[in-house]
Amino acid sequence: MTVLPPKPAEIVQLAAASASRAFSALVDRPVEPFHAGVTSGLELSELSSMAWERGVVFELQGAVEGGVALLFSSSQRDALVARMLGADESDAGDGSGESALMEVANIVVSHVVSEIAEVSGQRLLPSVPTLIARRATGPLDQIVEGRESGIELHRCALSDAQGELGGALLLLTAGPLA
Repeated sequence: MTVLPPKPAEIVQLAAASASRAFSALVDRPVEPFHAGVTSGLELSELSSMAWERGVVFELQGAVEGGVALLFSSSQRDALVARMLGADESDAGDGSGESALMEVANIVVSHVVSEIAEVSGQRLLPSVPTLIARRATGPLDQIVEGRESGIELHRCALSDAQGELGGALLLLTAGPLA
């Protein structure tokens, strides 16, 4: 019996499911993936038009060229930081909120990258995370720049049932995901 390699959509679904399991474990609440689709020939303006306030970006190194980002709206950021640090510490102003976002993203994205590597049977590693703000999309721009016609954007929303905890998971690949 010949086993066919998974299709790109299946790889993304498995990676999103892995992300939701990791996110759920971190916040001790079920978080589900909601697939928003794939966009080919991505334009930089599309990234800027998405509703997000903070994000964490990782470049991919290995078999897949591109990056992964986990983006949060203001309310998602606030709810996540309060959940991770406690309501009393969420607005401490000492950078602990940003650190909590980066730690959550680091764990979630590591699960995504591990799942893609395992399913594809190829080596893939995330870079050191970069925290970005709404209008500072430099790391995302670097992934897309010069490759706009060859970039595929795989989007997935992660959300709990209350709509409080979650974020937007983006997988940007230079060419189709194999």
